[in-house]
Amino acid sequence: MWQRESGEKMVLYPKDPTPRDPTTIILKTRRFLQDLLPHCDISTLIVGAPCLVNTSVAYRPTFPIFIGRLTAPEKRLLMSHNVWVTPSVQLFTKDFIPPPSSWVMTLCGLLFLPDTTTETSNNTLVQLVVRRKIHNTITISTFIMKHHDNLLAGLSPNGAVNHVVNSVHITGLPIIINGEQVGMFNVYIDPPSRNLTHHEKWLSLMRNNVYTMVQGAGFPLKSSYHCSICKGLDHPTGLCPFTTLPGWVEGPANDTDNGPDGDNQANGDIISFPNDVHFPNDINRPNNSATRGGGGGRGCGFSSRYKNGNGRGNSRGGYRGNNRGKCH
Repeated sequence: MWQRESGEKMVLYPKDPTPRDPTTIILKTRRFLQDLLPHCDISTLIVGAPCLVNTSVAYRPTFPIFIGRLTAPEKRLLMSHNVWVTPSVQLFTKDFIPPPSSWVMTLCGLLFLPDTTTETSNNTLVQLVVRRKIHNTITISTFIMKHHDNLLAGLSPNGAVNHVVNSVHITGLPIIINGEQVGMFNVYIDPPSRNLTHHEKWLSLMRNNVYTMVQGAGFPLKSSYHCSICKGLDHPTGLCPFTTLPGWVEGPANDTDNGPDGDNQANGDIISFPNDVHFPNDINRPNNSATRGGGGGRGCGFSSRYKNGNGRGNSRGGYRGNNRGKCH
């Protein structure tokens, strides 16, 4: 039914797990929208949630909140930030049909650590072996030649392969196992196709490989991480960059407070983390943009009521396949 709804639409999702009773979070979302869009008649918007089928899952799945009948400026404002935070609710933003993620896999098993102040070329070693694998594996390069609708228009088949190869970016994960750091590397590549079926094939081609070099071999992590906060798949919850940003509010939980009228959202500031600043770690390079490097601090927002915190990121996996519910 959501697919059939005309007009501008998007999805918000809270950091907290799927609620048993979504009434509280829906009311808080409506109140957030009224505070953010004071000139909008909220009654004209559609604020909906899926019918819950099963909430007994091992991880904290995404709970999508559908926002429909937005005007184009309203949607642009909401989508200009990856997360909106108030004293009582934290809401991540997604387009209704999100673009494919640049995150491909997490490589493990390599016998060296990510770049440090004393070793600065290990990430480059991983980057080179991934680039060689794309170039030298016929099935991967042929796939890119056939399906590169997400790349610059007018690229030749060979140009598409070169573009994908050159876009390979590696970041390290500081994972500790049994008291020792191990070599974990996230691989990000510009996705060649925006078609979701083709994108799943692309991921399968890249993940069904061993990445061998003189220093050892890297294997794609069989079960990806699942961050309970932003729902990203490229880092565990303990390494979520959102929680380190100025202005982040941990609680109260979105669905476990004293009821929809028991918070101070109406009297509190909305802290927003915009899309134009880099995260300390590259979490899935949001909105088809390459983001690398660090960020921090705070700045002035678009009015005295709203404050901007520095931060950027995206969460792959999202409501597509990670919620346990049905859309009416």
